[in-house]
Amino acid sequence: MPHPVAEAARRIDWSCLRHARGTAEDVPDLLERLASPSDAVADPAYEAIAAALYDPDEGAVYPASAEAVFFLLELVASPGGSVVADELMELVERIAKAGKGAPEALAGVRVAVALCRERLYDISMREFGAWYSDHARVLYGDLAGPEDPAAVVGPLTGRLRDHPLPEVRAAALVALGRLAPGDGAWVAAELAGDRPWPVRAAAVRTLAHAGLPWPKEATRIVVDLCGDPGLLDPDRLPFDPFDDPVRGLDGRDEQRVVLDAMLARGGRAARAAARLAYEACCELRSARARLEPWFESAADHPDEEVRATAVTALADLAEGGRQARIVAAELAALDEGVVRALPEHTCGAGGGDPPWRPGADEHDPPALLREIGWALRSGHRVRAAAARAAGDLGPAAVALTEELRGFAREGRLALHPATALYRITGETEALRAATAVHLHWCPADLWLLQALERLDWRAEAILDRAREQYEGDRSVVRRPSWGTGVREDERARAVLGQVLARAARHR
Repeated sequence: MPHPVAEAARRIDWSCLRHARGTAEDVPDLLERLASPSDAVADPAYEAIAAALYDPDEGAVYPASAEAVFFLLELVASPGGSVVADELMELVERIAKAGKGAPEALAGVRVAVALCRERLYDISMREFGAWYSDHARVLYGDLAGPEDPAAVVGPLTGRLRDHPLPEVRAAALVALGRLAPGDGAWVAAELAGDRPWPVRAAAVRTLAHAGLPWPKEATRIVVDLCGDPGLLDPDRLPFDPFDDPVRGLDGRDEQRVVLDAMLARGGRAARAAARLAYEACCELRSARARLEPWFESAADHPDEEVRATAVTALADLAEGGRQARIVAAELAALDEGVVRALPEHTCGAGGGDPPWRPGADEHDPPALLREIGWALRSGHRVRAAAARAAGDLGPAAVALTEELRGFAREGRLALHPATALYRITGETEALRAATAVHLHWCPADLWLLQALERLDWRAEAILDRAREQYEGDRSVVRRPSWGTGVREDERARAVLGQVLARAARHR
């Protein structure tokens, strides 16, 4: 017998909606399989629908994502639920919090989630203590804006006070801390020794992230949690109980107090302190000068792993400044003609050999175009190399423009087809969009310089974003490698400074 959720979904014309793989006619059948009580049926269906509705690399959604939210939540809430209910709720949360995608897709997701608020509330108030309920509770708390916190404060307060499962109480405390933190006195009361460890962990996280007063007991709890991870099960909490409190203290004097206490505890706590301090330096410019003396003291710690992390951090901090000066000098020497003569940099200043090259002879344009057209319908890396090859052909590849435009609209690796479209037709719309995405995900490089030059430096929104990155406290490099985080960030910031200087001369 067909599942009622899948039957309802079949009333929608999915052929006019798109997801990552194209038109979305397959969504009702995937919903039917998701409702199966068999893991062997539901698990592959979840993998398929998750890949179709949400791009984890870009954090992007599609028009079909918005329409699917209602049906995904109905599956979770339906009698008997779903064997993949946890995964479905996580998928809905990722879709709801996505920041990339076509404007109509993002707007559609916001509307869809708002329309499903009552369903989210029903799921979050279930008594089973299931992980999917915790996700629903956190998402529902996030959706309650300043104009309507009363809609959830009462029920969440009841859950914090009365629910028998400590993990559910912890999730309610985190949501309440975002909505109505007050002066923090009620949060500090949850640090008491008679509270379960998940609730105490949620309390210290809330105090840190809400900027509330930090009592000595909060430091002791952080040290105990990092020193003995067996005190609670982190997989049952909607936050990281070990790292989140320390990260939440970024920029506050209390962070140094907590790191000192963790270092003094030794063992797991000391190793966690060294790692978290290094990661703070990679993520925040302000943390570098503040924590350098801390690493100097940690370099003499008896734990070998702590010493290694401290020495690595000190070397990275010292090398980072030198790298920035070298790069600034190199880029200052570049003049306009040199930039125009550079090879096509489509993935960082190093370029690199593409994973695919056309086998057809360049003197046989029809065969070459057919081969590139075939490659544009292959996997992402092959398509990126094919887009570069099409751009090399210039106007001779005009027959491939529609495929390149479709590729550019997907967001992922859009810089490759966008550059090709510019070289083939001179159009700049896709290039402008791809440049904004590239700057969001990648450090500034010579490709950005070339793209802005091709846009005649008329890209105020992109330049505003670049200025925010350059002047802000956060790292420009989003995912630094261990041991090179500060160095990579300072180098990227130097490049970004030169890009902005070049832009100022053209205004």
